[in-house]
Amino acid sequence: MKKKQLLTASIFIVMKFTIFQLFISIVFASTLFATESDAQSVLDKSISLKIQNVELYKVFQIIEKQTNVRFNYSSNSINVENPITYQATNKKLRILLDDILPPFAIGYKELNGQIVLFSTKLQSVSVDVLKSAELAIETIQKDTTITGLVTDKSGKALDGVSIKVTETGLVTISNQNGTYSVVVPNLLSTIEFSYIGFTTEQVKLNGNKSINISLKSESNVLNDVVVTALGISRKKRS
Repeated sequence: MKKKQLLTASIFIVMKFTIFQLFISIVFASTLFATESDAQSVLDKSISLKIQNVELYKVFQIIEKQTNVRFNYSSNSINVENPITYQATNKKLRILLDDILPPFAIGYKELNGQIVLFSTKLQSVSVDVLKSAELAIETIQKDTTITGLVTDKSGKALDGVSIKVTETGLVTISNQNGTYSVVVPNLLSTIEFSYIGFTTEQVKLNGNKSINISLKSESNVLNDVVVTALGISRKKRS
């Protein structure tokens, strides 16, 4: 009788342990599936474009507008001013990136819903390269995030403004609402705002975590200059 009770208790313990293992496995699998699904949904987004001799950074801006996927990269490590010619219709983002990036020795990895770009010049694309990119992003995420709004002088939000951290070369783009967020190494960093048709501005943070800026149109700058009879330009006086 005691042996039977002992056997029954042992079976109950084994079943309890097995059910617990099964529960943990299901939870782990669900978490892993969710992470992979998020990554897949980003790189599987479709995009259509037709470009000719357009710089890479402008191509990234076009992709961001169509897919709402953000690119993170350092302009100190990769050249994003190389021009490319390319045409695609309803092509998945991963295929497009596989087509346009390798000729410029640029690799990419999806991390937390964003596309991280890195140089592959000195090493082949490998697990070590991807781990280095992931480690770089993890380091960046430990720094301070600066947010703000970019407008023109009339207060209209500017979409697609390039925001660059001069100390690190990290670049991001303002969204359709003119807002942006960018990671800086410290609150003494300098941020550069550049946009086609507007003057480039540099702002020192000086401890601020939020920077709102109004960019001045280049046409307004030209209007502030007059030419004298001797052909010497000078600034207008009010």
